[in-house]
Amino acid sequence: MDTDTLSRILSEHDIRHRDLALIANVTTRAVSMWANGHLPVPRPVALMLFAIDDGLVSENWLADHLRQMTSED
Repeated sequence: MDTDTLSRILSEHDIRHRDLALIANVTTRAVSMWANGHLPVPRPVALMLFAIDDGLVSENWLADHLRQMTSED
């Protein structure tokens, strides 16, 4: 996933860097490195973002499951 695609998906779906960090279980610095092209976006993260962009996974579905996962920790 290139930086333009990453930026577009994040912008169009109102996903902040800290949200993506929580989703991907990484630091906001890692997300910043992806956004700046210093590190590639990991394939599972890219696939999840493409699924959101294609409407296969909604932001609400993702948020609900993240809440469930963090409450189980």
